[in-house]
Amino acid sequence: MSFQTLGQTTINILGQIIRQTFRLVWFILKTLLTPLLYKLGLGKSDVSDERKPAPRHDWWDTPKPGNTETATDALTFELEGTTGFLDVPTLLLVENNQVVLIVDHEFKDIPSWVEWDRTWQKLSIVQMGGALAELALGPEILREAEIDKVRRLLLVTGPTENRLSHFVSIIIRD
Repeated sequence: MSFQTLGQTTINILGQIIRQTFRLVWFILKTLLTPLLYKLGLGKSDVSDERKPAPRHDWWDTPKPGNTETATDALTFELEGTTGFLDVPTLLLVENNQVVLIVDHEFKDIPSWVEWDRTWQKLSIVQMGGALAELALGPEILREAEIDKVRRLLLVTGPTENRLSHFVSIIIRD
């Protein structure tokens, strides 16, 4: 390796170090000083004080310009889940500690996890919005399935022509 290529390599490495250091300093200044300046009232504001929206803490709750509805409001409005007893065809397949649960129902909300309650002998699907749908599986089927060893299952939902698959956790309650 000649001195010229060694010098050029050194300059390239030093340039990268300087760029990374500048990025780190900029990030620290931006994340630490910006909130401090806003708390002191020194941040720039293009909206008058009487029209400012309430402070929000999550990036998905920041309304877009001209839109008063936040993303969380829209999701909360649309995600109305299925509650109560579901009297629909349901199939439970178990083999080698792998479980597939097929429910012939189209949920309005996204299934989050499945619960097996030993005390009440019920299998339920809990959805993201908090709705709880109880399934019409007999307790003898679940006892025979040795479902206690399973931690995740494949949940297949929807009508026959339009099925969705979800890998969800299963929680076993005593």
